[in-house]
Amino acid sequence: MESMESMESITYDIAPGGDIEIVLNKPNEQNIIPRYRLGVDTDYTHFQCPEFKNPPCDGRYAVLSKLYEDPRNYKVLIRVSSSHLKFASRTFRVMLEGPWKEGASSSEPFRQINATGWDALAFVIVLDAIHGRHLDIPDKPTLGLLTRVATVIDYYECHEPLYVYFDRWLNHNPEVGCRMNDILFQKTLLCLYVAWVFSDNVMFNKMARVIFRHSEGLSAIDTSDVPSGGVLERIDKKRQHALQNLFQSLEGVEMALLTEKKCPEGHSSDCLCRTLGGLMRAKFKLVYFNNPLQYPHVQAPYEGYSIASFLDMIENVEKPRSAPSSCAVEGRMRTIIRNVETCFVDFTQEESTEDYGIPFDSIRVENVDSDSGDD
Repeated sequence: MESMESMESITYDIAPGGDIEIVLNKPNEQNIIPRYRLGVDTDYTHFQCPEFKNPPCDGRYAVLSKLYEDPRNYKVLIRVSSSHLKFASRTFRVMLEGPWKEGASSSEPFRQINATGWDALAFVIVLDAIHGRHLDIPDKPTLGLLTRVATVIDYYECHEPLYVYFDRWLNHNPEVGCRMNDILFQKTLLCLYVAWVFSDNVMFNKMARVIFRHSEGLSAIDTSDVPSGGVLERIDKKRQHALQNLFQSLEGVEMALLTEKKCPEGHSSDCLCRTLGGLMRAKFKLVYFNNPLQYPHVQAPYEGYSIASFLDMIENVEKPRSAPSSCAVEGRMRTIIRNVETCFVDFTQEESTEDYGIPFDSIRVENVDSDSGDD
């Protein structure tokens, strides 16, 4: 392995003559691509991972192109201004005004700050914006680049210099966003994180709802180097609560079918038997083939089960008659199913506008059951 001294340097001057030199070591080592799996016995590697590449390095960023051919052989030297860093970034301000000391002796004209692993293009885009250099900053970055930029903004707490880009990057960018029925979890997770960092309430709600309905539990998700900030844990807690209500309601339907002498519409016991048989087959298919150790009683944290798969099971239960009726499982669970289908994950921005990011304590799921509120 090459020593740091033998690595070739790429110089990127943002503030020529500036009093700070940031040394970006091991550029582009960050991995922002989440991994996911469907089913408790499925390995992550069974699913294809899109690369979420950056766009080409054009304009002033062309000097960074060689990094994307072999980043291990380079380090990036970035000359910047300490006054700009301290004004724009809480993290840099603490580093430069606190007891932190590093690198240069008093005889040298600048001090050095070391950074490691960041995507080089994303890193210098943020630093350019901090210094008011907006030329060549892309108007429509790819989702991969946007996520990498968001991780830098999040870490260095420098949202305001990039604020002017938030709307165009998120709401007028075909590279970003998922349809409500899009369960490509990698894209959904990245959009969720970007929406959190940029405080985009609308996009955050949409992505959170996709995850709430289609996630099969935290063990199925690996966010790699993208911090989740606790939001996935909060959404999963609500997922578990909804599934608990659904499975408990299903057990109530099973007990009713076993004990009733006639169905609610007064049909013979044959109607009850056919409904019970269809329900048992559908539940067996969902539960036993997913986790046979839990059959017939599913327990928290409901790993391997999604709200969407439960609702699909109920919809596909064989009905005793061609027309929907209160005899059928779907009819008996109509209220709770309607509540779950119309529920949404939401949050409120109660903190000051200076504190960017979504306060996860305010995340809530509404209408999960008839008398539910927040946990």
